[in-house]
Amino acid sequence: MGVRRLQTFLERYCPEACYEVDIQEIANEYRQKYNRDPVIVVDGSGCHTKLYGKMDWICGGQFKEFSDIINFFFDSFERVGIKLIMFFDGATQEGKRSVWVKRRLDSMYHAHEVIDALKTGVEVEAVPSDKFLLPAGAGNVMTAMAKERCEVQRSLIECDEEISHYAEKNNCLAILAQDTDFVIYENRAHYYLSLAHLNLNTMRTVVYDRVALAQDLQIEVCDLPVLATLMGNDVISADDLKPFHGRLIRGHHKEYVSLLVRAIARFIQKLPKGNDLMSQLSQLSRDLFRTPRRAEELRKSILCYGKSFKNNTRSADPRSETWDKIMSVAHCNYVSMEAPSFVYNILRKLPFEMSTALEDCRIEVPPSAVALRQMRRRCYGVLLREYPDQSEIRSTVEEWCTSGPQSLNSALKVTAIFPPDESPCLLDLWLSKSDELNEERFKLLGWISSGHLSSIKLSTFPQNIIAPICILSYLYHDAGILESWEVNIFAAVVVDTQALDSQELSKICVGRVNVRGVQLATLFTRAITHLLQANSVCGNPVQKKWTIHPQLFDGRLFQNMYLKGENFPAAPKHGNLQHYNQICESILSQQQERCNHI
Repeated sequence: MGVRRLQTFLERYCPEACYEVDIQEIANEYRQKYNRDPVIVVDGSGCHTKLYGKMDWICGGQFKEFSDIINFFFDSFERVGIKLIMFFDGATQEGKRSVWVKRRLDSMYHAHEVIDALKTGVEVEAVPSDKFLLPAGAGNVMTAMAKERCEVQRSLIECDEEISHYAEKNNCLAILAQDTDFVIYENRAHYYLSLAHLNLNTMRTVVYDRVALAQDLQIEVCDLPVLATLMGNDVISADDLKPFHGRLIRGHHKEYVSLLVRAIARFIQKLPKGNDLMSQLSQLSRDLFRTPRRAEELRKSILCYGKSFKNNTRSADPRSETWDKIMSVAHCNYVSMEAPSFVYNILRKLPFEMSTALEDCRIEVPPSAVALRQMRRRCYGVLLREYPDQSEIRSTVEEWCTSGPQSLNSALKVTAIFPPDESPCLLDLWLSKSDELNEERFKLLGWISSGHLSSIKLSTFPQNIIAPICILSYLYHDAGILESWEVNIFAAVVVDTQALDSQELSKICVGRVNVRGVQLATLFTRAITHLLQANSVCGNPVQKKWTIHPQLFDGRLFQNMYLKGENFPAAPKHGNLQHYNQICESILSQQQERCNHI
């Protein structure tokens, strides 16, 4: 993300614009100057990888340990009297879909390389760190915990723009992120702090200084959007600029990045400024691409860093008073992050998208995008049943999901499965407090999750095991992927994960792994996210804390059990044996009865 090669230039070749600071010191200076507590705006979506750090990512995720690190992150800023507000990405902007697709495919090939290495017996610790893929579900842990610890917002437009606008409007101390677009934006805080260089123990990090950058390059600060455009960003691909860059710098050079950036700066020095430049973008397009046809892209790229800001308020929907009320509630829940982004995005008829995780799209276990589609289709049906347009549009959702090399050539059109006619409407599901309706919520959650659950009353089970019952029932009965012994292992992992704390889980060691187990771990963690979404659609009959990953799964615990295989009966060592039996019996009892009858 951000401006291609700009971070490298700042950190290696421009020390005046990239220097270390003590966060507590600049916070104290701010407090003395403005007589108010400092606020830092955080790119929440950028925190996932930084905070997950070097924990195990092969086995499926160390979610309780991740939770501890997230809490330490918030504690560290509270300790020095800094208030945080976190922004999280919403839907991908369609203008950036090609960039999104390329990154997903690159990640898929990395995943296949990791899987191939594991098949040869490579141990977990020996897998190269540059192939890192964030465990499926880690983002949900981050968002859930952030909501408990600070003010949060989910973006409706470009998240970077919302962060920059908020930071300037509220005179914030800093933006904490790792995206060089923040060096370029005119809307800004006093400092742009590096998330990658953040040391929570010393509370020191690196500042990227846009004024010093412009001075070093002998251009105006207002020229920085042009610099970003000519270097390559999410609007103008750096690959498309290669011929232009080749004309500026010929041959291969050890200091290529420095030479290129300074050559682009010299090119900018000769360009007209402001409106004069904007009136000559056709000529600039010819200079860059040998065609005038990309002038509008250049305009879009330059202007996206400006002070203009789109109002993200929702317009009323005149088609239906009921639908307008549904959209109003969903909008509020989206921005405040009371509900997953999934709900409002589907209601807005935006595509469903799912990024790449550690799974193999070439083997017999279906990738999670395919395996979990039936559950999503039922969620779509609940959300879109009251959609005011009764044409085919009502029942169709586009999906961008990685499930193989050709899977992202175009969006897949998926048809919703509508719930039974007697099911409650959305506003009742979301707003009603009656006990009778809560029972209906459980029925609908069971319908979304698995046909097997139609004869099982979910509300009679303890809250902490309803989610795994739904997930395992789907994976065993509906998707037909799990073996009965694998159901037992997942059930044991759930109850032991709930019983053990992060320190106890951290002591589990895994060397070599079972590759099917790696695939199933990703499938299960992805299914947790789907169940979380379904639960929200139904009005949260299951308490939210029992639908997130730290209470339902630990990767190393799972691999440790799974490696013992089918012939070693699974049983929890620490968790509630009654809960374990309830999970297994609710899913496998009918099969056992059939076996006994035979």
